[in-house]
Amino acid sequence: EGLLSLSFIDNASRIYLIENDPVWFKPIEATFKEYLDNKVFLIKKTINNYTSDNTITLQNIIENDPHDSFFIKMDIEGAEIDVLKASLDFLCNTEKKIKLAICCYHRRNDAHEIEKLIEKIGYSYSYSDGYILASFFDPSGIPSLRRGIIRAFNRM
Repeated sequence: EGLLSLSFIDNASRIYLIENDPVWFKPIEATFKEYLDNKVFLIKKTINNYTSDNTITLQNIIENDPHDSFFIKMDIEGAEIDVLKASLDFLCNTEKKIKLAICCYHRRNDAHEIEKLIEKIGYSYSYSDGYILASFFDPSGIPSLRRGIIRAFNRM
């Protein structure tokens, strides 16, 4: 429903919410009804490495925006690695200031895989404090402690 983004609404000049699940369209629209198409833009597509009727690239969203600084939060139910891979060239070569907060607990090896991708594009990074008990994410049901969020940036 976009509650984290809503908590930053007064400090952000613009918010792009990318959602491909129609179940979430109405809740997000209700949360941001007074901001839609003015400050908040709901993009009803999937992030990918190409643009089509159902997909869009991170580059397409950001490159035409006049602002020079972006905060990108990814909590996309295990698709974080796919989105990073699809966006590597853009994230590596953009002149814009990029800060990332990427959830890394959905799958057992996400933290390690995301860390490798972040290092590949030369971003600085750190992990959030603490761990998440992630038994409900693992099909085996075996509890495991996992890192929560990787924070990364290309320049300050």
